[in-house]
Amino acid sequence: MSTASEVATLIVGDFDAADCERDVIVEERSGLLKRISTNEPSYFLLQYPLLFPRGEDGYRTNIEYEETDSKNTINRLFVTQLEWIAYRIQHRQRNESTIVFAKKLLHQFLVDAYNIVEYARLSYAKNHHKELRVDMYKGLTETVLRGETDLASTGRRIMLPSTFVDGPRYMIQNYQDAMAICGWIGYPDLFITFTCNHKWPEVLEFLNIHNLKPNDRPDLSCHIFKLKLDHLIKEIKKGEIFGEVRSG
Repeated sequence: MSTASEVATLIVGDFDAADCERDVIVEERSGLLKRISTNEPSYFLLQYPLLFPRGEDGYRTNIEYEETDSKNTINRLFVTQLEWIAYRIQHRQRNESTIVFAKKLLHQFLVDAYNIVEYARLSYAKNHHKELRVDMYKGLTETVLRGETDLASTGRRIMLPSTFVDGPRYMIQNYQDAMAICGWIGYPDLFITFTCNHKWPEVLEFLNIHNLKPNDRPDLSCHIFKLKLDHLIKEIKKGEIFGEVRSG
């Protein structure tokens, strides 16, 4: 269990076909070694036995959606790994929320879960180039046209789609959208900065009840920050505290 004030992850090298996903290996009763995939129900149980003390199954790829009114709006049939993780880190009754009260171990779980989801997104972008329509970026002809004449640095080019958050095409697309809005409506009049405060009364009240520190529940500060940010944007747009909003 981590004892540092912050938890980070270290990724050596780059993702390639030899990664074999996560390096979690267990010894079977026969004495043979077996590599555990993150899609196997036993992965989180073996990796975090303190967070799953009852031995319940973790994520698996065939978890179906419950019968809800909004099911018709979902094209997928099964729950994604991101949705399963988001469900597990929600605060419910104390005896059913072992993960969110794990303090530093919660940090490690969140960082590990982020890496798992991010790796899955990168793998999808790598293995579904045709569906993402990025074939035009591949090949030696395109390499020469880009001015890259050093063949030592030429290989299979992996282009991330614009839907991949924080990717180059994602950033360029948002920049172009912002410039298009400025060209249509004019430059913005205000630049408002909104920061998070871990000493907000709502945060301190909850932490005092459960005898926790602000760094024990970073997700709580993020949730309240998002609620306050949405409320501020609503007040600016609909409350007209700065006058009529022409664009936003």
